[in-house]
Amino acid sequence: MMAASESLAFGVSAKCRLEIIDSVKVSSVAPSLIISGASQSIGKLESTEKISDVIAAYVKRWEHSHAAPLDARVVSEGPWIIVSKIIGDCLHTVQIEKGKPRAAGFVSAMNLEAGQGVAGKGFPTLYGSDVLMDMKHEDAGKRGRTLMLSNRFSVPANAEFYTKALRDQGWRIVGDHHVPMQGRRVQARSLTLAKGPEQQMIVITESAGGSHVVAQWMEKP
Repeated sequence: MMAASESLAFGVSAKCRLEIIDSVKVSSVAPSLIISGASQSIGKLESTEKISDVIAAYVKRWEHSHAAPLDARVVSEGPWIIVSKIIGDCLHTVQIEKGKPRAAGFVSAMNLEAGQGVAGKGFPTLYGSDVLMDMKHEDAGKRGRTLMLSNRFSVPANAEFYTKALRDQGWRIVGDHHVPMQGRRVQARSLTLAKGPEQQMIVITESAGGSHVVAQWMEKP
């Protein structure tokens, strides 16, 4: 059974922007991600200040207010010190690596608002498929999407379904390869497709209960 045919393109909410204090420099890592319906931005953080000073500055910036009554939460998790704060519908997080002479790590903002999207929407799936991951991203104006799903159907059945379903959506098959997999009874199948400025690759591998499907969609540079 195929989901309704629609474009894999998407829009990313700019509602939740990275919180950047004066003492840090932030460079883009993933300026625009959507993971299973939740939009997120991630930046690489660097500073000439000590770790404790950067942590203290974020705690001060995110102290309780009328609009956001809870204080920032600070936890130590493995090699990281993590500061987080929910402001409105946005989860803001700073992740600083321990043991460095100067603060370095990541800053992120995730939109928690419900109803941003349904995982797997717009991508054809066989009946009973489980969407394990749906990640959308946008960098320098180029968009991409990676999906991972599983179902109880065989590799050949999945390949036949996706060949037909995507052709019906206007995709052209430009590559179809059988790939031997060590320790697997059935060869994997790799499909490469094109449609205008878009390109898509689908890899189907045998699993214990059926198949895993990984699909990568991107705009050509």
